[in-house]
Amino acid sequence: MPVEKRGWQEALEAVYPLKINTFVIRRGELVSHGRGPFAPLHLRRIQLEASNIRNVRSKERTYPSEIHLVAKVFERGRLEVDGRADFLAEPHAGVLADVRMEGIELDYFRPLTRHYDVAVKGGLLSADGRVEYAPTVKTVDLREARVEGVTVEYVHKGRQGRPGVSTVANKAGKAAADVTTERPGLVVRADQLQVARSTFALVNAAARPSYRLYLSDTNVKVKNLSNQRAEGVGDVS
Repeated sequence: MPVEKRGWQEALEAVYPLKINTFVIRRGELVSHGRGPFAPLHLRRIQLEASNIRNVRSKERTYPSEIHLVAKVFERGRLEVDGRADFLAEPHAGVLADVRMEGIELDYFRPLTRHYDVAVKGGLLSADGRVEYAPTVKTVDLREARVEGVTVEYVHKGRQGRPGVSTVANKAGKAAADVTTERPGLVVRADQLQVARSTFALVNAAARPSYRLYLSDTNVKVKNLSNQRAEGVGDVS
Protein backbone atom coordinates (compact mmCIF):
# COMPACT_ATOMS: atom_id res chain seq x y z
CA MET A 1 0.00 0.00 0.00
CA PRO A 2 1.47 3.40 -0.91
CA VAL A 3 2.40 5.59 2.04
CA GLU A 4 -0.01 8.36 1.02
CA LYS A 5 -2.92 5.96 1.72
CA ARG A 6 -1.88 5.30 5.29
CA GLY A 7 -0.28 7.23 8.11
CA TRP A 8 3.48 7.67 8.26
CA GLN A 9 3.29 5.99 11.67
CA GLU A 10 2.13 2.77 9.99
CA ALA A 11 4.89 3.07 7.41
CA LEU A 12 7.52 3.29 10.16
CA GLU A 13 6.01 0.37 12.06
CA ALA A 14 6.31 -1.75 8.91
CA VAL A 15 10.10 -1.31 9.02
CA TYR A 16 10.98 -3.80 11.74
CA PRO A 17 13.06 -3.57 13.74
CA LEU A 18 13.74 0.16 13.71
CA LYS A 19 15.83 1.64 16.51
CA ILE A 20 17.30 5.14 16.72
CA ASN A 21 19.41 5.71 19.81
CA THR A 22 19.88 9.44 19.20
CA PHE A 23 18.43 11.80 16.61
CA VAL A 24 20.02 15.26 16.43
CA ILE A 25 19.24 18.48 14.54
CA ARG A 26 21.74 21.35 14.64
CA ARG A 27 21.13 24.89 13.35
CA GLY A 28 17.72 23.92 11.94
CA GLU A 29 14.91 26.15 10.72
CA LEU A 30 11.15 25.57 10.62
CA VAL A 31 8.39 27.66 9.05
CA SER A 32 4.78 26.61 9.65
CA HIS A 33 1.93 28.17 7.63
CA GLY A 34 -1.29 27.57 9.59
CA ARG A 35 -4.88 28.36 8.78
CA GLY A 36 -6.24 31.86 9.11
CA PRO A 37 -4.62 35.28 8.83
CA PHE A 38 -1.64 34.56 11.07
CA ALA A 39 1.91 35.23 10.03
CA PRO A 40 3.98 32.06 9.60
CA LEU A 41 5.34 30.54 12.80
CA HIS A 42 9.09 30.83 12.37
CA LEU A 43 11.64 28.89 14.44
CA ARG A 44 15.34 29.44 13.85
CA ARG A 45 18.61 28.11 15.25
CA ILE A 46 16.87 24.89 16.23
CA GLN A 47 18.90 22.55 18.43
CA LEU A 48 17.01 19.28 18.91
CA GLU A 49 18.08 16.02 20.49
CA ALA A 50 15.74 13.02 20.81
CA SER A 51 16.73 9.60 22.13
CA ASN A 52 15.29 6.08 22.41
CA ILE A 53 13.10 6.21 19.31
CA ARG A 54 11.48 2.85 18.52
CA ASN A 55 8.84 1.80 16.01
CA VAL A 56 6.88 0.00 18.72
CA ARG A 57 3.46 1.38 19.63
CA SER A 58 3.33 2.61 23.23
CA LYS A 59 0.45 2.61 25.68
CA GLU A 60 -1.68 5.73 25.83
CA ARG A 61 0.06 8.69 27.57
CA THR A 62 3.35 6.77 27.68
CA TYR A 63 6.26 8.78 26.31
CA PRO A 64 9.31 6.59 25.69
CA SER A 65 11.59 9.12 23.96
CA GLU A 66 13.52 11.84 25.75
CA ILE A 67 13.61 15.21 23.97
CA HIS A 68 15.46 18.47 24.41
CA LEU A 69 14.77 21.46 22.16
CA VAL A 70 16.15 25.00 22.05
CA ALA A 71 15.06 27.44 19.35
CA LYS A 72 14.69 31.11 18.54
CA VAL A 73 11.07 32.15 17.91
CA PHE A 74 10.37 34.96 15.43
CA GLU A 75 12.94 37.72 15.90
CA ARG A 76 13.47 38.00 19.65
CA GLY A 77 11.86 35.04 21.39
CA ARG A 78 13.45 31.91 22.82
CA LEU A 79 11.87 28.49 23.37
CA GLU A 80 13.23 25.64 25.47
CA VAL A 81 11.57 22.23 25.85
CA ASP A 82 12.67 19.38 28.13
CA GLY A 83 10.60 16.24 28.42
CA ARG A 84 9.47 13.07 26.72
CA ALA A 85 7.58 12.23 23.53
CA ASP A 86 5.73 9.47 21.71
CA PHE A 87 6.51 10.10 18.05
CA LEU A 88 4.26 7.30 16.75
CA ALA A 89 1.07 8.29 18.55
CA GLU A 90 -1.93 8.77 16.22
CA PRO A 91 -3.23 10.96 14.71
CA HIS A 92 -0.27 13.07 15.87
CA ALA A 93 2.75 12.75 18.11
CA GLY A 94 2.37 13.25 21.87
CA VAL A 95 4.65 15.16 24.22
CA LEU A 96 4.89 15.79 27.97
CA ALA A 97 7.49 18.43 28.74
CA ASP A 98 8.57 21.43 30.74
CA VAL A 99 8.42 24.49 28.52
CA ARG A 100 10.11 27.85 28.94
CA MET A 101 9.44 30.83 26.70
CA GLU A 102 11.11 34.22 26.77
CA GLY A 103 10.38 37.35 24.77
CA ILE A 104 7.73 35.94 22.39
CA GLU A 105 6.25 38.79 20.32
CA LEU A 106 2.50 39.13 20.84
CA ASP A 107 2.00 40.78 17.43
CA TYR A 108 1.73 37.26 16.00
CA PHE A 109 -1.61 36.83 17.83
CA ARG A 110 -3.06 40.19 16.71
CA PRO A 111 -5.55 38.62 14.22
CA LEU A 112 -7.34 36.93 17.14
CA THR A 113 -8.62 40.28 18.43
CA ARG A 114 -9.16 42.41 15.34
CA HIS A 115 -12.76 41.19 14.80
CA TYR A 116 -13.79 42.51 18.22
CA ASP A 117 -12.57 46.10 17.76
CA VAL A 118 -9.64 45.34 20.03
CA ALA A 119 -6.12 46.26 18.95
CA VAL A 120 -3.10 44.65 20.60
CA LYS A 121 0.17 46.37 19.86
CA GLY A 122 3.63 45.27 20.86
CA GLY A 123 4.26 43.29 24.01
CA LEU A 124 6.42 40.32 24.88
CA LEU A 125 5.33 37.05 26.50
CA SER A 126 7.46 34.97 28.84
CA ALA A 127 6.18 31.82 30.55
CA ASP A 128 7.32 28.76 32.45
CA GLY A 129 5.22 25.63 32.86
CA ARG A 130 4.39 22.09 31.82
CA VAL A 131 2.58 21.05 28.65
CA GLU A 132 0.99 17.72 27.79
CA TYR A 133 -0.16 17.62 24.19
CA ALA A 134 -1.36 14.22 23.00
CA PRO A 135 -4.28 12.78 21.02
CA THR A 136 -6.42 12.23 24.16
CA VAL A 137 -5.32 15.09 26.45
CA LYS A 138 -4.23 18.68 25.93
CA THR A 139 -3.21 20.67 29.00
CA VAL A 140 -1.12 23.77 29.55
CA ASP A 141 -0.13 24.33 33.20
CA LEU A 142 1.80 27.57 33.61
CA ARG A 143 3.59 28.16 36.85
CA GLU A 144 4.19 31.76 35.87
CA ALA A 145 3.46 33.93 32.83
CA ARG A 146 4.43 37.55 32.22
CA VAL A 147 3.35 40.00 29.53
CA GLU A 148 5.40 43.17 29.30
CA GLY A 149 5.00 46.37 27.30
CA VAL A 150 1.70 45.60 25.57
CA THR A 151 -0.93 48.16 24.51
CA VAL A 152 -4.54 46.91 24.49
CA GLU A 153 -7.02 49.33 22.92
CA TYR A 154 -10.77 48.89 22.47
CA VAL A 155 -12.44 51.11 19.86
CA HIS A 156 -16.20 51.79 20.24
CA LYS A 157 -17.63 52.85 16.88
CA GLY A 158 -21.32 53.01 17.75
CA ARG A 159 -24.22 52.18 15.43
CA GLN A 160 -22.56 53.47 12.27
CA GLY A 161 -19.51 51.34 12.86
CA ARG A 162 -19.20 47.89 14.26
CA PRO A 163 -21.41 46.56 17.10
CA GLY A 164 -21.16 48.03 20.59
CA VAL A 165 -19.58 46.63 23.71
CA SER A 166 -22.35 44.21 24.64
CA THR A 167 -22.57 42.73 21.13
CA VAL A 168 -18.81 42.34 20.96
CA ALA A 169 -18.79 40.65 24.35
CA ASN A 170 -21.49 38.24 23.20
CA LYS A 171 -19.52 37.41 20.06
CA ALA A 172 -16.38 36.85 22.08
CA GLY A 173 -18.26 34.56 24.46
CA LYS A 174 -19.72 32.59 21.58
CA ALA A 175 -16.28 32.21 20.01
CA ALA A 176 -14.88 30.96 23.31
CA ALA A 177 -17.77 28.50 23.60
CA ASP A 178 -17.10 27.27 20.06
CA VAL A 179 -13.47 26.64 20.92
CA THR A 180 -14.49 24.69 24.02
CA THR A 181 -16.96 22.65 21.99
CA GLU A 182 -14.52 21.88 19.22
CA ARG A 183 -11.63 21.11 21.55
CA PRO A 184 -13.15 19.96 24.86
CA GLY A 185 -9.84 18.47 26.00
CA LEU A 186 -7.95 21.77 25.96
CA VAL A 187 -7.28 22.97 29.52
CA VAL A 188 -5.21 26.08 30.18
CA ARG A 189 -4.20 27.08 33.71
CA ALA A 190 -1.86 29.75 35.05
CA ASP A 191 -0.89 29.93 38.70
CA GLN A 192 0.16 33.53 38.19
CA LEU A 193 -0.11 35.95 35.27
CA GLN A 194 1.51 39.37 35.45
CA VAL A 195 0.97 42.20 32.98
CA ALA A 196 3.68 44.82 33.50
CA ARG A 197 4.46 48.27 32.06
CA SER A 198 1.41 48.08 29.81
CA THR A 199 -1.36 50.38 28.58
CA PHE A 200 -5.12 49.76 28.51
CA ALA A 201 -7.21 52.21 26.49
CA LEU A 202 -10.82 52.87 25.48
CA VAL A 203 -11.47 54.93 22.34
CA ASN A 204 -14.99 56.26 21.80
CA ALA A 205 -15.09 56.99 18.07
CA ALA A 206 -18.87 57.45 18.12
CA ALA A 207 -18.68 60.60 20.28
CA ARG A 208 -18.25 64.08 18.81
CA PRO A 209 -15.51 64.90 19.41
CA SER A 210 -14.07 61.44 19.88
CA TYR A 211 -11.94 60.78 22.93
CA ARG A 212 -9.50 58.24 24.34
CA LEU A 213 -9.28 57.14 27.96
CA TYR A 214 -6.25 55.14 28.99
CA LEU A 215 -4.26 53.74 31.90
CA SER A 216 -0.54 53.70 31.23
CA ASP A 217 2.39 52.02 32.99
CA THR A 218 -0.10 49.49 34.41
CA ASN A 219 0.87 46.50 36.51
CA VAL A 220 -1.72 43.76 37.04
CA LYS A 221 -1.38 40.36 38.73
CA VAL A 222 -3.88 37.54 38.23
CA LYS A 223 -3.73 34.29 40.23
CA ASN A 224 -5.55 31.02 39.54
CA LEU A 225 -6.39 31.80 35.92
CA SER A 226 -8.07 29.09 33.82
CA ASN A 227 -10.28 28.59 30.78
CA GLN A 228 -12.41 26.09 32.71
CA ARG A 229 -15.23 27.17 35.04
CA ALA A 230 -14.62 24.16 37.28
CA GLU A 231 -11.22 25.59 38.17
CA GLY A 232 -12.85 28.44 40.11
CA VAL A 233 -12.42 32.20 39.87
CA GLY A 234 -9.19 34.13 39.58
CA ASP A 235 -7.77 36.73 41.95
CA VAL A 236 -6.83 40.12 40.44
CA SER A 237 -4.63 42.70 42.14
